[in-house]
Amino acid sequence: MAAVAGAAALLASGGCGALGSSQADTPVANPQGLEKPHLSVGVISSIGSSTLYLARQEGYFAAEGLTVEPVPIDGGAAGLTKVIAGEMDVVSVNDVSAINAQVKHAADLRIIADGPSAAPNTYMLVSAPGSGISRIEDLPGKTVGVSSRDDIITLSLRNYMESHAVNPSTVNFIEVPYASSQTALSDKGLAATMQTEPYYTQTQQSQRGAKGIAPVADPFADGPNENMSIAAYTVLNKFAKENPKTVLAFQRAMQKAAQLTEKDPDSVRKILPTFTKIDPSTAQLMSLVNFQSTLNPIRLQRVPDLMLKEGALKEHFDINSILIPMPTLGN
Repeated sequence: MAAVAGAAALLASGGCGALGSSQADTPVANPQGLEKPHLSVGVISSIGSSTLYLARQEGYFAAEGLTVEPVPIDGGAAGLTKVIAGEMDVVSVNDVSAINAQVKHAADLRIIADGPSAAPNTYMLVSAPGSGISRIEDLPGKTVGVSSRDDIITLSLRNYMESHAVNPSTVNFIEVPYASSQTALSDKGLAATMQTEPYYTQTQQSQRGAKGIAPVADPFADGPNENMSIAAYTVLNKFAKENPKTVLAFQRAMQKAAQLTEKDPDSVRKILPTFTKIDPSTAQLMSLVNFQSTLNPIRLQRVPDLMLKEGALKEHFDINSILIPMPTLGN
């Protein structure tokens, strides 16, 4: 129980903004002799969970003999606490939280499938028109809203600032929920704030929003943060050791879903209204995060390396130590 309480205290919430379905796949059988054919998976009801819902809708889990029950959570920290307590099998948690849990011995975790990665226009720094803030170089001495001071989005923003010769220590960061990001510009007197999808598109489309924000920077469009990993599907190492066939089946289904999003981005736009509060018209307009069908250690290593660079880690962390490589489809 102490580990559960400790995990709740030290973990940050996920990098994808949360918003508001049915199991289409009924397992045909259990031909692989899965150790645990029914899985509960903690997910935030946001775009980052699209591949899980697509894998259910398209029957990818069923083809592997799995029944997957998505369990909505408020954040990765809450879900990870349930995984540690044995109340949930798998959780989608932001990479920073998973690494912190491992480093601080709150849990012995393994990443079994990748989640969303940042893409252009998915996490934007915005300001109020007429504020005098139109570029990243205008931020020193100002107050900026972020969802969390320590998540991968803020670490990446700091990294982007440094790449433009702006010292992050000259900026005051305060925590503002993504859902309140637009109103916070006026209500809290912020110079700028981070805004994610769908709020960025919704703000642009609303009459108030059309007058209320102006883009300042896109920290993930290119440069040091391009395609930065945001979150991943994680289990306890004990679970992975006791259920290797189940983990492999989950990985294969998630791979197929990620590949579907690459071939057919509209599949994400169509499924979003079924498990979030995003309406179909917004889903058609909003920018989409990237989904990866492999656990590329070189790409994922960028997260702990950035944590170390920005002072969120005290020493080097090898991401390979918590990865369970995904299979090659067809195996």
